[in-house]
Parts: sequence; C-alpha cells; structure tokens
Amino acid sequence: MGKTTGFLLGAGASYELGLPLVDELTGEFKSALFRNKGTRYYQLPKEIESIVIPLLERKNLTYEDIIGRIEVEIQRCRGNNSLYQQWHNVLSRYLEAVYYLLLERHVRNKTYINERLYLLEPLKEYCSESPLWIFSLNHDLLIETIAKYLNIPIKYGFYENTKINGFEFQKLTRQNMENNRFSFIKKDGGINLIKLHGSLDVFVQGDDKNYVKVVNHTDDYAGIIDDVNCLLKNDSSVKEGVKCTNQITYYDTNNILQFLRCTIMSGKHKYSSRVSHNMDDYNMDD
Repeated sequence: MGKTTGFLLGAGASYELGLPLVDELTGEFKSALFRNKGTRYYQLPKEIESIVIPLLERKNLTYEDIIGRIEVEIQRCRGNNSLYQQWHNVLSRYLEAVYYLLLERHVRNKTYINERLYLLEPLKEYCSESPLWIFSLNHDLLIETIAKYLNIPIKYGFYENTKINGFEFQKLTRQNMENNRFSFIKKDGGINLIKLHGSLDVFVQGDDKNYVKVVNHTDDYAGIIDDVNCLLKNDSSVKEGVKCTNQITYYDTNNILQFLRCTIMSGKHKYSSRVSHNMDDYNMDD
C-alpha cells in the first residue's frame, strides 16, 4: 500500500488567490460593523454595546478574538434567558458578517482567481496516483475551484445528490454520519477534502441536520462562487423583507418555508464542546 499524503491548510494557502489573511479580514470586519452599527439589523442593546464596541475599537484584537469574547459572554449569562438570547443574536450576526465578507471577496476577485489558478498546478504531483487528503481550516471555495481547473477528481464524503430550490447539491444524511458512511476516494488519484471549520458552500438542512453542499455543474472553474452568491440572492425571506440571520430560506415542494443553516465556525472556542455550532463533529474511521 502506497503512502498517503495529507495537507493541513490555513489562511496562507488561499492568499495567492486573493483571499485575506486574519489581519486583513479583521480590518474589513470591523469597518463593516462600524459602518452599519446604526442600522436596525446591527443595533445592540446598551448592556451589550458597552462591551462589544470597546472590543471593536481595540487594535490588537482580531475578528476571532472578538467572536471568542462574545462566546464567553453567552456562557456567562446562561441563567438570564433574555440576555443569553440577545448575545446569541449578536454572535449569529457577526458570524454572518464574516460569511458575507468572504463571499464578497470571492465574487469581487473571481477573474483574479481564475487568472492565477495555474500557480497551484504542482498540486497534481501529490494526487496523481493515490488520494491526497486535504484538511482545511478555511471556509473558502478555492480547493474545489482548483480541482476543476486541473481536472482532478474530488470528494467531500457526501453520498447523495439532491436539488433544492433549483440548485444542485450533494447530500450527507445524518444516518450516513451515524453509520460512519462517507464517500471518499480510496485508491485512485484525486482529492478528499474536509473543511474542519465549515464552508461557504456547505449548509445544515432540516430537523435531521443533514449536510448539503452546492455543486458546480458549469464549465467555469470558479462557477461555484456564482452558484453560492445566487443562492443567497434567492433567499425567500429576504424577498419578503425579512432576514433570517445566518440562514438561507426557501420554499419546498409543499410550499413550506425551509432553512439552510450556514456552517462556518469562527472564534477562539471552535474546538470547545461548550460552544454550540451549526456544524458538528463526525468520525471518519473506515
């Protein structure tokens, strides 16, 4: 049996394709929140504002530090249901802000991304004869884009295909996860991609908490960026003048409103079981 190669990727792996490092994203995060703090959506209760605004003003704190502090405040006020919910609302909005900032960077830099994909061509050397396992701490869509550009087979562990609101998805059911059934490349060349902290194109669906992942069926290497952006623009609740924080809504075939919950995890407590996330842990023993 040949050697198995694995990569663990952080923000630097996406930098050459136009994605920000932590300091740059922190600047965009703080600027966006200060720019919108007077709006109703980002309005803070006074008790919370007195804590959050000084955090945003501190130059040495990253966006993950700020989100981590909010998670601490949520834990501190568990006995106060009203304050607990208010803090949780702030956390959801700030995670959503990170989501939109990263997606906006993808959309804005799409041409730039396509023009620089050739820089990643050496990736082929690591997955031509056996699968390359990539464990990514990033939320971006660049490994999928690179794989399509290089015509490299790629799998994410998802077993089924499904269509939601006109969009193509791969699906991993809760039953698959509980039975430890994941679809990965075992022997042939290709990439097995696992995003440890969630992704812009992965969502939690339904009460069963299944995972669904947007599929790019176009010839455009970076077409998945357009798909995710279009998915957000087709949010049913937004069209009706309402915003469901950190979620995308759609009407199913029975005309019942359904939700796709965003999966990106951030903050200083991503690995703590005391902090709840939309995305959960799963084992991949085989």
